[in-house]
Amino acid sequence: MRHIFTLIILIFITFQVSFSQQITEQQKKEIEEYEKKIQEYKSQNNDSKTVFYLMKIGHIYWNSLVFNDAINYFEQAKTIIEGKSNQNALMEVNNFLGILYSDVKNYSEAEKCYNKSLEIAYLANDKNTLISALTNYGNSLMAQGK
Repeated sequence: MRHIFTLIILIFITFQVSFSQQITEQQKKEIEEYEKKIQEYKSQNNDSKTVFYLMKIGHIYWNSLVFNDAINYFEQAKTIIEGKSNQNALMEVNNFLGILYSDVKNYSEAEKCYNKSLEIAYLANDKNTLISALTNYGNSLMAQGK
């Protein structure tokens, strides 16, 4: 019995290690390059390119399951987008943030992001984004047992 318990613990640890992603050296180089581009475009007041690279870094972290860093970059992008006329970008970044906040179980922030995305999609009559945001919102509610 003791051997079975030890085996189960070893299998669990193996799965934990294999599923906890790390940033690869190649990704670190990409992030460094994108950070340089962000600084360059910020100095040129080129908000659209700045947002583009912030979101690229956010996606690298997200795909590597480094959710808090991904949230940080998407929040930076959101700050720049807010107040601009690009409502599609704001809708998209809020939907991404809703998913990320759900991933880290910060459901109150996820709800705020989904509601903002839904509000913009409704006003724009964007049915595809409405469906996407409602689906993500529903998944978040199910994860909470609601």
